[in-house]
Amino acid sequence: MKKYFGANKYSKGYEELFEFFCKERNFEHRQGSVYCSKNKMELLEVTKTLDELINDCPWLKKCLRIMDITEIGDVHEVTEIITENAKIN
Repeated sequence: MKKYFGANKYSKGYEELFEFFCKERNFEHRQGSVYCSKNKMELLEVTKTLDELINDCPWLKKCLRIMDITEIGDVHEVTEIITENAKIN
């Protein structure tokens, strides 16, 4: 993204992706570049979302390394277990 947006403005790409997924399409930003749909999506809806992403963020073609779609199923948050129980020497 630094090559496309410039070294001082590449965060604009991440902001556009956040806007696209979280503010416009009910996804949650988990970490880094990981976005998870808050609702189950059928394949047709996934395809439609990808078409919209291509139209809204055409610069992604120049910046994308890899993009995966995963069917996650149930999600169980365990962060609290780690942060409360891990012992650091």
